[in-house]
This record gives sequence, structure tokens and C-alpha cells, in this order.
Amino acid sequence: MPRIWHKSYTRALISAIFFQLLVFYLGAFGGPQELFMAASCLISVGFWAGALTIVIRRPSSPTQGDLQFIRWGLFVMYVFIAPIAFWYWITFRHSLG
Repeated sequence: MPRIWHKSYTRALISAIFFQLLVFYLGAFGGPQELFMAASCLISVGFWAGALTIVIRRPSSPTQGDLQFIRWGLFVMYVFIAPIAFWYWITFRHSLG
């Protein structure tokens, strides 16, 4: 039976999925929820689109960079993009209604 992807993708994908679930769980308790969940969803869509592109382009021969992106990319995106979302909300929350 042919493999869909290389076995080294499995651990990186499980790590990313675990972090994704953890962020959604913690984000559900954050306030304001419309900011946390919207930011989490947008960051996640961008990350998973990139991860899917990597897996489709190199299903049987991932590079170390591919695996690092899949394993740590979502965390890095949250570290850099979440503060921008918070700043935006703090700055423009009165104009949003």
C-alpha cells in the first residue's frame, strides 16, 4: 500500500494539531472572545494553508525546514500576529461599536 506522506510528517502534524487545540481551548476563555477566536481562526487558516501546500508539494521527501515550519510555525505565527490583533483591538475598539 503506498504511503500518502512521509512518516516524519506525522509527528510534526500531531504537534501542530495539539497546539491548535490548546490555543482554541485557551482562547475560548479569553476576553473579548470575538477577538481571540477571530484572530485564532485567521492565523490557523493561514498556517494550515501553508502546511497543506508543503505536504502536497513534497509528500515523500520533506526537508528539515518543512518539518520545522509544520511543528513550530503555528506557535511563531501566534507570537507575532496575536500582539498585532490585540493592539488593533485596543486602538480601534471604540470605533467598532
